[in-house]
Amino acid sequence: MITTNNQEKSKQNKKKIIAFFYRSIRPQVLFAVIFAIALLFLLGLKIFPNSAAPKVETLAAQTFDENWRVESTGQLITLPRVIKTKADDQISITKVIPQNCNQGNEFYLALQSSWQSVQVSLDNTLIYEYYTQGGKYFQIAPPPFYHLVRIPANVGGQTLRITYSSPLDNYGGVLNEVKIGNQYDLTIAHIEPSVNACIMCFAILIIGFFTVLLCVYMHHKIGTSNHLFYVGIFSMIVAVWSACETKLGQFMMSNPEFNIYLTLFCVFLLPIPLLMFFRDNFKGWMRRVYNVLIYFYTLHFVIRLILQVTNVFGIYRSYAIYIQVSALVLLWIVISNIYCYIKYKERQTLFSMVAIVIFMFFASIDMARFLFGNLMLTNTGDPFIFFRIGILFFTFILVYSMMEEIIRYYQASIEANAYKKLAYTDSLSQLNNRTYLLELYPSIFKNAIRKEIMVAMVMLDIDNFKSYNDNYGHVAGDKVIHEIAQTIRQNVTHPLDTAIRYGGEEFLVVLSNTTKEEVSTLTNVIRRDISNLRLIHTYSEISSYVTVSQGIYCAVPKEDDTLVSFVERADKALYRAKENGKNQIVFY
Repeated sequence: MITTNNQEKSKQNKKKIIAFFYRSIRPQVLFAVIFAIALLFLLGLKIFPNSAAPKVETLAAQTFDENWRVESTGQLITLPRVIKTKADDQISITKVIPQNCNQGNEFYLALQSSWQSVQVSLDNTLIYEYYTQGGKYFQIAPPPFYHLVRIPANVGGQTLRITYSSPLDNYGGVLNEVKIGNQYDLTIAHIEPSVNACIMCFAILIIGFFTVLLCVYMHHKIGTSNHLFYVGIFSMIVAVWSACETKLGQFMMSNPEFNIYLTLFCVFLLPIPLLMFFRDNFKGWMRRVYNVLIYFYTLHFVIRLILQVTNVFGIYRSYAIYIQVSALVLLWIVISNIYCYIKYKERQTLFSMVAIVIFMFFASIDMARFLFGNLMLTNTGDPFIFFRIGILFFTFILVYSMMEEIIRYYQASIEANAYKKLAYTDSLSQLNNRTYLLELYPSIFKNAIRKEIMVAMVMLDIDNFKSYNDNYGHVAGDKVIHEIAQTIRQNVTHPLDTAIRYGGEEFLVVLSNTTKEEVSTLTNVIRRDISNLRLIHTYSEISSYVTVSQGIYCAVPKEDDTLVSFVERADKALYRAKENGKNQIVFY
């Protein structure tokens, strides 16, 4: 008993410290600080095309973009440039290397391809080529790739020819910028523009990981729904996908085909955790629609994977159609969340609605740029920057709502402890009394109805307790009630579960967000622990020691169910346990 009291005092002290911290630093202030830091960070990013060119002037690397001649037309052009082409057309551009270009030393040529095969030659001598042999891994075209081509020494005056081709319309004529210099400086010049994007990817990854850990903590300690867990998974998938899309990610991947596969697989997986998160806000036919969408995207991903592995169908085919369908699904999510908020007017629904509307706004910008804009050139900025900004806002808002829920829990926990001392605690058993059940628990029961969470009622009764009182006295009977109450209390440890002295020798255990198997395990443990108390009862009809009978009713409550109706069904199950010989556990 002394150990138990010390543990209770320790828990209460921890809750008081946490409550003091949250009262000192209000969540609104904390969120405002985080938002301000994020906003300042975003203002420093290169969001718009050509907002800041790579600072290659300070490096040994030099641009090599002027006075290229298109062989087919003889036209002089400056890179980057897009020339309209059909599938499998070849575009060759040539330039004479200046006499003083390498001064007896070898140098490197840096260029980037966009779903193109590339050939580089000097005076008709092939020195570099990039393509996919036989479409073994990628049926459409070689993935985008960063090329570093070694140019031998003493080639001044020779003609440099770069030939591009692609089986995709208009991609063969995408002529990206070209640089020359040493290998190290060219690499730095290539990845420097994507550093900010990589930092954002890392931030999204950390936030997603933090969200997952927070959800696990909340589910374990508080017992709330773990649907925000899917937001964390969604954010981490976005981070991996976005990192693969950056120049740094492309450069670090030695196999460009693996990089593009990982990118597209992440894109195809993205809708699944997002839909699973929003599904928990709904019930009825709207929830079934979300289930259908989840099954659709899961099946789509599996089929895509099988077709690609078996080399039947290239994974990049119909990608634009996939983006358009996903845009419509995202619009459905927005509309359904607005409808849900208008109908239920709940604060958590408000957070979900605001988060998805903001995310939709930013994501739609990048979708429009992808479907209608020209994003093929390397100097058009980060093509997914707005999507990532939307993810940051989306996750920040939902994590903030989770923090509010944690704060409310601890504040409610402290207030509940105070209430228990005043009015809701049975003085003999130190368990909650029936007043607590009737006044405070209905809100939790209503939450279970809305979220379709299983609730279990376990009614316990001490067998032959009247004969115990008659023969051993009421003082001894009170000790038995106290011992059994403490045994029940030690086993009912979940914060949202409660043990109640219902009246006389009857106890009630209420369990939330549980399963029938968990209830069965718990009741058997309680029955075993009470038996291990070895409380002598020689006047019992069934045993030499004190025993209990238990009646259980567990189900997902419906709209017409009430707390009282659940208790009545558990009481009927207890009655059957008594009729069947006592010291038994009976489900309704």
